[in-house]
Amino acid sequence: MDDLSRYERAFGSAYPDYGDARYSEIKSLTDVYGRGEDLLSVIGREDFKRFAELLKPIIAIKNYKSQTPFPEDVRAVMVNVIELKRCEIGRDALSQRPGQLFGALIGIQGFQLPTVSAVFHFCHPRNFPIVDRNVESACAILKGRNPSDFSDVEGPKLPATTTTVKNKLAKYRLFIAFLDKVIAVQRQGYGGDPDYRFIDKALMVLGVEGLRRKVESDK
Repeated sequence: MDDLSRYERAFGSAYPDYGDARYSEIKSLTDVYGRGEDLLSVIGREDFKRFAELLKPIIAIKNYKSQTPFPEDVRAVMVNVIELKRCEIGRDALSQRPGQLFGALIGIQGFQLPTVSAVFHFCHPRNFPIVDRNVESACAILKGRNPSDFSDVEGPKLPATTTTVKNKLAKYRLFIAFLDKVIAVQRQGYGGDPDYRFIDKALMVLGVEGLRRKVESDK
């Protein structure tokens, strides 16, 4: 496999709105969910429930014309994300409680694997990668170009939106296995300490034809 660093370096100019400053800001924002205060009881209070009810008409209007709906039940989202942030992550990152929370989140309006993977990543950056169409395309390119490096892992694909929670969880596991292999090959071949953030940046460029061609034409 070729060194992915050149793709990773191109990420900032290709996606200025998703650069390291914004990434770090979002990651820091999730820290509020990990604090010791009893946030679940706050969400359960009547005044918060009333606030959430007041949000529903605005969200419903937004979703009426939106291709990507925002969840109207914001309380359900918050409860699951708080629990996820406070979860202990074991060797099998998606086993037991994290797997249950994956199922709960992906069953909520507007949450498919790309969004759920981003929630999981920002809550636990070392344990979960972000996946989307660009990452899917990049994985296919890597497997096609480097069959010997990736002969022992299946090329991952995003699940259909209408498929089961079990299938979506299985698809995310395949992405994790493949991206872990990418990290291992990158580290073995080129050193450094690549992580999911490094891989996400590199594959978000590699997976887009125009960006990939530009990087590969710049010698």
